[in-house]
Amino acid sequence: MAEAIETNSVRGQLRTINQALSEGRFVSVRKQLHEMPPSDVALILESSPTKTRDDLWELLDSDFHGDVIEELSEEVRNGIIAKMMPAKVVDALEDMDTDDLAETLSSLPEEVLQDVLQSMDAQDRHRAEQAMSYGEETAGFIMNTDTITLRPEVSIDVVLRYLRLKGELPENTDTFYVVSRTD
Repeated sequence: MAEAIETNSVRGQLRTINQALSEGRFVSVRKQLHEMPPSDVALILESSPTKTRDDLWELLDSDFHGDVIEELSEEVRNGIIAKMMPAKVVDALEDMDTDDLAETLSSLPEEVLQDVLQSMDAQDRHRAEQAMSYGEETAGFIMNTDTITLRPEVSIDVVLRYLRLKGELPENTDTFYVVSRTD
């Protein structure tokens, strides 16, 4: 029952958005999209024809792209990513968990994948390639490797200040690793 209500709500939002687009009320559409959860935005994009989808994607702030990309079906996600500049894709995927990043990247066409990997910094590229090196049906592929590492010379006061500044830890963080520069 709740799912039916939710689907009707998204259909209503889709009608409202399409009408606003046809009337040229882009600011209104942009506001509506940003008030919706990423899963609803993804459903709207998937329910729209390609041209409308492209217009809607352009109306989204780039810092919202990653959250929406995670929710999209593989076909729609790949179509959107293929049209983006590799550096913009890297920015969109930047905050994605390693396991989600590996899943997203592994579904891309090879030439798009290589362009995106080349646009990443060395550390992120290494992490992505390492996660993708596992088979899709293995535990390693879905393993989240996000960690917090500390240098041995950093005091606990500095660590606590950093954590407060950061605001939140990666999900399921229960360990900090003390490592040297060569680890």
